[in-house]
Amino acid sequence: MARVGVVPEEPDAPPELSPARLLALTRRLYARWDEGGTRERLRRFAIPMETPIARLSKGQKGAVQLALALGHAPELLILDDPTLGLDVVARDQVFGEVIGELADRGTTILITTHDLAAIEGIADRVGMLREGRLVLDESLEAVKERYALPLERIFADVTSASAGGVR
Repeated sequence: MARVGVVPEEPDAPPELSPARLLALTRRLYARWDEGGTRERLRRFAIPMETPIARLSKGQKGAVQLALALGHAPELLILDDPTLGLDVVARDQVFGEVIGELADRGTTILITTHDLAAIEGIADRVGMLREGRLVLDESLEAVKERYALPLERIFADVTSASAGGVR
């Protein structure tokens, strides 16, 4: 738990708790916690600290989850479709945070997403699934060189029933 941060697709925080209360609870779980950095991240995301989670927008809930997941400087961050249902501004905030801060730290990030265009500029490696099986797993650079297509088109090609599990 000390080495991994997780941001689920659907924020799972108790709806009656505020971000301030969640912060107070979460920081007790970790020996290494960056209170100042977490609060600053929430401030940058313009999160109202005393508003119950249930009354926040989907983007605000996701930002709270991301801030809490990063509060202990995990070695691995798992983002489960973090931009699903977000507007372009909120999506750019999430990926901007991931790119700007975590790349410098050397944090490994596993992102599951349907928003392939958004991650094309940030991913180092790509894995694609068809019917629960890995059909492509290689560096983004190698994939783009081999297919010479946008990631969304590559996904459609390698995951189609006729692709036969290209790897």
